[in-house]
Amino acid sequence: EKGEKEEKEKETEIVKDKEEKEGEKEKENEKDKEGSEKEKEGEKEKETEKEKENEKENEKEKEKENENEKEASIEELQKTIEELKKTMEVQEDSIERAEEYNYYTTDNFYRRIEEQANARKKDNQQLRELIAANNKREERQRQQQQKEIQKLREMIVEKTKKIPSLEEKINDNQGKIKELKESERKGRGEEKKKEKKEKEKNRIATCIVSSKNFSISFDVRGTIHYQVACYFVDYNTTKRAQTVYAYVGSQNYAGVSLKGDAFHQGQWIVWDVHCDGVFNIEIAENNSPANRINCVLSAFMIDKSPNKSYTRDKQWIDNKTRGNWRGVYGSCGGVFLGLKDYKFRGDNSAAPYLYGYDIGKCERYMWSPLTDDARALQPPTFEEIFNGGIDPC
Repeated sequence: EKGEKEEKEKETEIVKDKEEKEGEKEKENEKDKEGSEKEKEGEKEKETEKEKENEKENEKEKEKENENEKEASIEELQKTIEELKKTMEVQEDSIERAEEYNYYTTDNFYRRIEEQANARKKDNQQLRELIAANNKREERQRQQQQKEIQKLREMIVEKTKKIPSLEEKINDNQGKIKELKESERKGRGEEKKKEKKEKEKNRIATCIVSSKNFSISFDVRGTIHYQVACYFVDYNTTKRAQTVYAYVGSQNYAGVSLKGDAFHQGQWIVWDVHCDGVFNIEIAENNSPANRINCVLSAFMIDKSPNKSYTRDKQWIDNKTRGNWRGVYGSCGGVFLGLKDYKFRGDNSAAPYLYGYDIGKCERYMWSPLTDDARALQPPTFEEIFNGGIDPC
C-alpha cells in the first residue's frame, strides 16, 4: 500500500511538475506573444514613420517638380506672349493696310453706288418732269385734233350739200370715159399694179441709236403685273453685238446678249414683270473699240402678264415673230421708236398702259424707207396712233 501511495505521490508530483512546466511554458509563450506583438507594433510604427517620411520626401520632390514645371511654363508663356506680340504687330500692320485698302476700294465703291443711286433719283425726277410736260403737250395736241376733226365734219357737211351737182358732172363724163382707148386702160392697169406694190411696202424700219451705252425709261401704269416686249434688229450688218439689261424697282434682270445672224434677222426680248417702278432698259455695245457700232432699239410694247399666279419675274428671247408683231405683242399699246415716235394705245383699254417714256440722249435713225422686208415692223393703224398720240420729234 505504501508503495502504491508513493507511486501515486510520485505520479502526482510528476503531473504537478508537468503542469507547472506547462504553465511556465504558457507564460513564456504569452510573454513571447506579447513581445512579438509589441515588436510588430514597433515595426509597424517604424514603417508608418518611414512611409510618412517617404511621403514628405515625395511631396517635396513633387513641389520641386511643380516649381520647375511652373518656371518652364512661365518661360513658355513668356515666349508665347512675345510671339503673340509679334503676330499682333503683324496683324496691326495688315489691319492698317486693309483699312487703307478698304478706304480706297469699298468706301469708294459704296460712294459710287450712292452717287449712281442719287443720279438715278435725279434722272427719275427729270423723267417725271418730262412726262408731265409730255402729257401737257399731248393734251394740247388732243384739243387741236378735236378742233381739226370738228372743222372736217363741217367741211363734210358742206360738201354733201353739193353732191347732186357732182353727180351730174360724173354722168356727163361717163361718155368720155367709155371713149378711152384700150391702150390707156392697159396703162392704167399697170399703174394700179405699181400702186398696189407701193402700198404693200408699208413696214416701218426705224430705230433709236447711240454710239455709247445708253439708258431708256418707260413709265408703265395701271398695274404692277404686265409683260414688256422690245424689238432689236441689226438691219444692215451681222457685225453688231450688244447686251441688253433691264431693271424695274428692286428687280434686276440678267443681261441678254444679241449678235450675229439671229440679231440680223430681228429678235424680241420679253420680260414678265411683277414689280412696282419705272421700267428701265440699259444697252451696252460688246464690240472692240476698233470695230465700234451703235446700239439700237426699234419698239417697246406692253401686254397683260401671261403668268396668272404673279409668282416670279422672268425673261426670254423670241426669234420667230420678227416684224409680225400683230396678234403677238402690243395688245395694251406701246411705242415705235425712230425718226418719229408712234405711240399707240392698242385694242385693250384696260390696264396696263404706257404713260410716258424718255429716250435720253439717243439719236433717231431710219434703216430704210417704207419696205416690205419681214424684219421691218408692221405699221400701226390710224385709230391706234390717234388714241396713243404721235411724238413729232
